[in-house]
Order: sequence, then C-alpha cells, then structure tokens
Amino acid sequence: MVKKYRAGNKNDMKKFMKNVEKQVYSSAESGVKNTTHTVECPKCKTSKKIRFKKGVGKCPTCHSRIELDLNWE
Repeated sequence: MVKKYRAGNKNDMKKFMKNVEKQVYSSAESGVKNTTHTVECPKCKTSKKIRFKKGVGKCPTCHSRIELDLNWE
C-alpha cells in the first residue's frame, strides 16, 4: 500500500523523512550483512576475509562465530 503525504503539512514531511531514512538504512544493512569483509577476529586476533550471511560469519582460523553489529549512531 502506497503512503500518501501532504507536502504542505509539517508532520507529514517529518513522517516522510523518517520513512525514507528507515528504507535507506534497511537497504544498506541488508547489503552489508550478506557480503565478504576483511575483519579482525575478536578471539584469535587474525585479520581474514570472512563471508557473512544474515550478519553472521565464522572465523576460518579458530572457527568462532562473528556477528556484524551495525551501529548507525
């Protein structure tokens, strides 16, 4: 369902901007959480390329579970 906003209404524009922001963060988050990143393992401290799926990856050296935490603020 398409949401309708009135351009002259201040509250509608705030809602519109909030919804746009949510969509942008959601799109960026889904793209980042399903790719390969070079990260340092918090357990064994090695820097390796790790493939993440749904924000969770596994260190190829020590096999510990690594979760991506995207803190936007």
